[in-house]
Amino acid sequence: MKRPRPVAVSDASFSAYLAHLSALVSIRTVTSDAHATAAGIEHCRKALVALLEPFGWRVSTDVEGNLRCEPRSDAIDPSRPLLWLCAHIDTVDADPVDFGGHDPFSCRETQSHLVGRGTNDCKAGVAFMLWYAEQLAAGALPAFNGGFLVTRYEEAGSHQPRSATAFARSLASGELQLAEAPHKTFFMILENTVRLRPAGAAEIGVYDRERHSVSLRCKGGLAALGSALLALEDHVEWKTVSIWPTNVSEDAALGAFGLAGSALRVLAQEGGHSCTVRNADNHVWRQLVRAAVGGGSAGDGDNGAGAALPVSTVLAWSSSLTDGGAGGSDAAPGLLWSGSEAQPTRVSSRVAVLPREAVAKAVVRSVADRAGGGRGREDRAATEGCKPPSLAAQLSAAALGGDVEHTLLLNYRGLRPLREVRAQIAQLEAALPSAVHLVGDDLEGGAGAQQACFVASSSLPRVLEAAIDGINDAAANEGTLTLKYEPNPGRSDASHLWRGLPEELRGERVVPFTCGPGHRSHRDAEGTMRKTHGPNEGFHKAAGRQVLPFFVAAVAAFALPDHTYDM
Repeated sequence: MKRPRPVAVSDASFSAYLAHLSALVSIRTVTSDAHATAAGIEHCRKALVALLEPFGWRVSTDVEGNLRCEPRSDAIDPSRPLLWLCAHIDTVDADPVDFGGHDPFSCRETQSHLVGRGTNDCKAGVAFMLWYAEQLAAGALPAFNGGFLVTRYEEAGSHQPRSATAFARSLASGELQLAEAPHKTFFMILENTVRLRPAGAAEIGVYDRERHSVSLRCKGGLAALGSALLALEDHVEWKTVSIWPTNVSEDAALGAFGLAGSALRVLAQEGGHSCTVRNADNHVWRQLVRAAVGGGSAGDGDNGAGAALPVSTVLAWSSSLTDGGAGGSDAAPGLLWSGSEAQPTRVSSRVAVLPREAVAKAVVRSVADRAGGGRGREDRAATEGCKPPSLAAQLSAAALGGDVEHTLLLNYRGLRPLREVRAQIAQLEAALPSAVHLVGDDLEGGAGAQQACFVASSSLPRVLEAAIDGINDAAANEGTLTLKYEPNPGRSDASHLWRGLPEELRGERVVPFTCGPGHRSHRDAEGTMRKTHGPNEGFHKAAGRQVLPFFVAAVAAFALPDHTYDM
């Protein structure tokens, strides 16, 4: 196989890439806001129309609102491997508090980073497509045997289905070009797979398979939920995505005790999305474990007092009255909130905890009221049938006497055979009778894209490794860039595309894989955590400058022979 020749990326050209990324980040495209995601798609559509329609490319949207940009049919050679570049425009939501008070959807540039929600996941990938189209239109980069796809909904939760499956339907129906056997059609999902290494060298991840993703809605008291989780053999792969008291809102609970959001302390969760962060670093999981074992401090990792209640929070208080509730040991927390049923993707990396002394005063006051003093006469009368007890009395009784029922959204992220996943779901059902329900699609729909063998047997590894070798040789610095083949720690459009394909196309004709210029969570030189899906998300410019030529070479390897790029 002929090695793709390296394509130099000038400083001016890289600045153009950063300009595309900055413009995209400054468009608020939260997945739950249909108007916002439509605005993001429209921004990309206008750019691609202006750049490529003069050359005969066709730009359109499908029934799901995804964007497709395809070359003329006579500019595609179906006898050769095809490459479709794909990235999603939508993001999870963000709180200005998590970005130092700055608007998360107004891109800020520092000496080392572009900062804003979506800089890595996944607008770095969308920006690459717009930038490549711009370079292609200018004649600086070659057209390739394939096209560009922008997905509208990838971060969507259970109430908003992912839209990449529409691309699978388009392939099966012939709306999108499909390579003829024995060659394959590759989908390069341009997610954030770059890792920053301490020595300055970047490692590019190639996710050649993805874990199962099965979501469950479970109900029960906190202690019961925690105990059921810990009893699972594979409990480290079950992620606590979000939780809320089944019938109590945050505002109602705070108001019942006369408390304001300013009474809450804020904890910061390390890592990114709750579905990929270690359970030990997930504050919801930690609170459930404390409830199950009946001890431990709820205030570990306190990160400042007096912060306002964020949009997506965890509110917890202890039901213990030991030592007056101040400085004593914590029993199980009484109430927890994180995200919501309608929008599980709004998982906060920030967790708010009600100070124990405030809880103690509220609970003690409620106990006194229930005993007949002060305002308790109303509550005592209520218990005798005059009127329902106040919410404060109900919550206090529940906190003192046991658990308030919570709804917990669990997500399994693992590679175990589905029969073993089913066995663990059955174990949860036994521990939490009649309170475990699959969310969204059935269990079969949660199957991971196990395409590693198809990737390994194809020409793709040779293409990617030749791109790395060519760049390292040209830089006279062998080993500067490295590749790592591994399972995706989360999920991407690769799995959503895979699950939508007919069985006869999976792997044999169509191979999705995930590899893109965005970066995994990392700390910058000042020690600030740049979390994908979390506070301070930021694109590291030096690493982006280093890896961009790799992605150019990988795409250019799919150029047709008249461009002298050969696979």
